[in-house]
Amino acid sequence: MFKNAIVRLLLTSLIASLFSLGAVAPAAAKNSVSLGGGVKCTWVLVSSVNGTNTYKQVCRKGV
Repeated sequence: MFKNAIVRLLLTSLIASLFSLGAVAPAAAKNSVSLGGGVKCTWVLVSSVNGTNTYKQVCRKGV
């Protein structure tokens, strides 16, 4: 009986995490910009001090 409760709890947690991942993933995808020629740039959080976030643009060339 105790084993079934643990399995149900783990399964519920897994399903909830999958739903939350689906809600976050599209928001993260909008953080990038295509410059053409296979170059894609994203903004990356470098530091967060006293509530002030500092971002840096990182670009990479795809295949």
